[in-house]
Amino acid sequence: MMRVNFKTILIVLVVAVVSSILTTLVNCGPGYFFNKNVHLQSK
Repeated sequence: MMRVNFKTILIVLVVAVVSSILTTLVNCGPGYFFNKNVHLQSK
C-alpha cells in the first residue's frame, strides 16, 4: 500500500511540475528562451 501511495504522490507531483513548465512556455513564448540563450552566450 505504501509503495502505491508514494508512487501516486510522485506521479501527481511530476504532472504538476510539467503542467507548470508548459504554462510558463505558453505564457513566455519562444522569445523568452531565445533572449535567455543570448544572455548566456554573451557571458
